[in-house]
Amino acid sequence: MSAKHAYLNIKIDDLDITAEPDYVTGFVYERKTTDSGNIMSFTVYDQLAMQIEAMLIEGSKSVEFSYGLSPQSSRTYIAQVMDWRPVLTGWGATITVECVTTAIADKNKGSKQSYEGSPSDVVRQVAEEEGWSLGVIEPTQQINHHDMKNKLTPKQFYRDGLSATHFLNERVLPFAVSRLTGNSGYYLYFTDTEPSTVNFHTEKYKTSSEVLDISFIVGSGDSDVIDWSPNYSGAALLSSEGLLLEYQDNTGKLQQVIKGNKNDLQRKVVRVRSREEAEALSEYMWALKRRYSYTGNLTLVNRPHIDPFTTISLLVLSNYNVPHHTSGLYTVITTKDTIVGGLISSELLVLGEMA
Repeated sequence: MSAKHAYLNIKIDDLDITAEPDYVTGFVYERKTTDSGNIMSFTVYDQLAMQIEAMLIEGSKSVEFSYGLSPQSSRTYIAQVMDWRPVLTGWGATITVECVTTAIADKNKGSKQSYEGSPSDVVRQVAEEEGWSLGVIEPTQQINHHDMKNKLTPKQFYRDGLSATHFLNERVLPFAVSRLTGNSGYYLYFTDTEPSTVNFHTEKYKTSSEVLDISFIVGSGDSDVIDWSPNYSGAALLSSEGLLLEYQDNTGKLQQVIKGNKNDLQRKVVRVRSREEAEALSEYMWALKRRYSYTGNLTLVNRPHIDPFTTISLLVLSNYNVPHHTSGLYTVITTKDTIVGGLISSELLVLGEMA
């Protein structure tokens, strides 16, 4: 394994927390393709812990941090303190501070307005309201339905007081179907830039020209790969291979949409107002079903700052140089970098098909 060492810089307001690094006992930075934003947490102990809590109680919330492998080259991230947890014992004090990068800043919390247009149009409207920059936005199809007078009208998306990211994930994303490919399975996530950059696309839409090659021999003990745990089991492989979605049309009659193997169906009942909505929702649910079947957890050492949607070419070999059947191409969905003992370990949630 590489002998490189990690560096870490954290500041709350003007206080350099890492000026005396021995007092920092933990650091984690997790980037997700979900509505919870990118989370950073750190733990410190002794008098520094007491000083930090005093600052937080007095209103200090702004955090800057950078990390990586020496020599220092990382960008500086901007975050806000969301929560902290002190532990006071007879042997001393510790405090764990949880921050969120400014990617989920919500200027219009509690908004009850409605939006009209395709799902990608709605993402653009919300981004403009929230002051987000636009990253990769894959165009989506317009969803229409018949109103009470049987007139074809565009679907409206009601926010109902939800935060911006919860609204987009819960009310808009499930109905997103690509205008170009007809694929469902969209992701909403933010890039750590200033201002925050929102991305909205399917797995295959954003492709990197650079593929990260990772290979290791199982049991060799000489690799940057600490662990590879593909998330499949015999039970999962034998589970139903189809989806039957039932809904009532505007006459009250029960209708069906079927995906996958018609002889081995999983039944779902939903409340929608048109076949177009049912088709879009069934595509989303079917994509989720397939997505969960092909994830895996890959843990690396000293490979920080791997971005979501990086393509990894993974080669897993036995001691006899026989490739394992999970070797293949994977897409990074979530990254979690942790610094312990001068080393950075990166836990990656990856998505792909087994060879």
